[in-house]
Amino acid sequence: MSVAAPTDLVMPIARGIAARYARTLLAIDRLDALDGRTGPIASQELRDDRRVADALARELVARMLRVAADARLAPLLRALVADGAQGIAALAVGQGASRLALLRRAEDLVEAGLADRDPERDMLAATGLGADLVAFLDLIEAATAAALGAP
Repeated sequence: MSVAAPTDLVMPIARGIAARYARTLLAIDRLDALDGRTGPIASQELRDDRRVADALARELVARMLRVAADARLAPLLRALVADGAQGIAALAVGQGASRLALLRRAEDLVEAGLADRDPERDMLAATGLGADLVAFLDLIEAATAAALGAP
């Protein structure tokens, strides 16, 4: 049985991934210009060749899913979505981790665009992308449980 993914979750997730990469793309284009090359090479490649954009989309989605499914990171992301922005020290205690271990986990979530860190306030919060992804994963998990025959 095939069930279509709700577009009210798929499109915000896709836009969130694209927006996260767009910030990176600006930096890459600036580096290309500083490197003595002419023009924004990376963004031009994406505009000129659909295969480049398709390959990049596959890579970005796979990376985001790997991070979200990581056994060390998933509980942290879910806690941020469920409880909102939290201090690093409190999160470390709640996750049963040292502050340093938690900061390393936070870096992975931030790099994937699933969380934002405010170093001045020592806070971590899920992004809209992180919240949308958790909601999407919840739907998949519920559908899987139903398919397995769980009440």
